[in-house]
Amino acid sequence: MVEKGPLGQIGQTTIKLLVAPQPCAPDGVSPPCSDDLEVPGGTFLAGAPDGRGDESEHPAHTVTVAPFALDKFEVTVGRFRRYADVYAGEPPPDGAGAHPLIPGSGWQPQWKVRLPARGDVLKVDIAECGGAWTQKVGASEARPISCVTWYQAFAFCAWEGKRLPTEAEWEYAAAGGSEQRPYPWGAEEPSVDRVVFGCLFDGDPSCADADLPVAGSLAKGAGRWGHLDLAGSLWEWTLDVYAPYTSAPCDNCAVVIQPVGAGRVFRGGDFRFGDPTWLTVTTRLGILPGLPDDRRGFRCARSLSAQ
Repeated sequence: MVEKGPLGQIGQTTIKLLVAPQPCAPDGVSPPCSDDLEVPGGTFLAGAPDGRGDESEHPAHTVTVAPFALDKFEVTVGRFRRYADVYAGEPPPDGAGAHPLIPGSGWQPQWKVRLPARGDVLKVDIAECGGAWTQKVGASEARPISCVTWYQAFAFCAWEGKRLPTEAEWEYAAAGGSEQRPYPWGAEEPSVDRVVFGCLFDGDPSCADADLPVAGSLAKGAGRWGHLDLAGSLWEWTLDVYAPYTSAPCDNCAVVIQPVGAGRVFRGGDFRFGDPTWLTVTTRLGILPGLPDDRRGFRCARSLSAQ
């Protein structure tokens, strides 16, 4: 298992919100809840500049990504419910969910044992973990789904005809590509009107269910291409195996060979953790792909033809 950094609380401030969060749609599925936004291809410097960031964010290196589309919002409870309601234990077809320019990035047959045997088991597993999931349709349909393993996130994206974003794609979208933003919205320090973090959303200093609102509640935190909650809300799974960076340039690359005990990368920060430095676009963590957590969700991507 690869995991770094304390995911603890370091400070809080009480601030009352003046406007209640508005869902992308009450069912968590209707437009724009399931929309994705196109990201033009390009080249940027992945990783943290000298003097900033954790050791795992170095060395900074040149990365090129092809055009792709990325979900505007994190996958919601309602959107995942559509999948769970029809899931019968069948895995994605072998090779599904692949990045077309990255060999070996699709679904592997040996992963089948990592998926629940039936849909009711999947639902119980998520419910026992916690998060926004409810066994019946309710008021949380537009909140982001958590407690999903990497394998389940991969299978969901493949079911939708999409895939998990590579770590490079995720950071490219969050950094605004060549704009090299330190945060998705720009250079301004994190604040409660831009990012859901530190259990500060509901204005009460203690952590509560209300501190994880519906997806996309803070429009001021949007990235360059309109994506919401790339910082805060939930950490997000990416395709890559967690591995040290190298200085070598990479072109549509991802680490897809998973040694025994290696984790998968997740990005972006969560609604509980209060250290704003962990909300930078270069922060990266890794954990075993079979471990769910009520602070970890995901969004899907799809490839586009080069322009």
